[in-house]
Amino acid sequence: MRNIVALKPSLTASRLQKLSLSLAFGIITGLSSRFIITLPFSPVPITLQTFFVIGAGLFLGSYFGALSQMIFIVLGLTGAGFAGGLTLLSPTGGYIIGFLLTAFIAGGLSRLNISESSLTLSALLFTAAIFLIYIPGIVQLGLVTGIRDIQILFNMGVMPFIPGDIMKVVLISFIFNAFRKLVDIDS
Repeated sequence: MRNIVALKPSLTASRLQKLSLSLAFGIITGLSSRFIITLPFSPVPITLQTFFVIGAGLFLGSYFGALSQMIFIVLGLTGAGFAGGLTLLSPTGGYIIGFLLTAFIAGGLSRLNISESSLTLSALLFTAAIFLIYIPGIVQLGLVTGIRDIQILFNMGVMPFIPGDIMKVVLISFIFNAFRKLVDIDS
């Protein structure tokens, strides 16, 4: 007797499509840096970038997600006009390095079946991935500003961003889980 398996229709992205999407996510990450909220007590502004960093990992997987952030960095270093130019030696340089790590880890986490069954659990995992942005971020912030007190660095470079980043992660997790039901997202 033959087993009959119902397969959901799936779309898989070719390498060219993933490269194109990596370029698109890199550009969108850069463009999202133009929407900023400056903080009077920190040289690090609030932006929409983390939404697209996590999104790149979720939708493109580890390697192509990280590639999208490398594209963002290269475009920024060449003066592509993202928020007045990009320098890795600025107070925000460490956060940008963290984008690579976060996109890569979020891409790996997105391939776990956990996120398919629990929006809450996937949002928690992706929120943990966001901390990979904060760690190199506050290290660089401390190096550039000369501040050595970890509590001050945490208050300047992490605390103001947690509520917004959690909201961004919940939103992108919801979008990803809905999209995942329609399209076969492969790594």
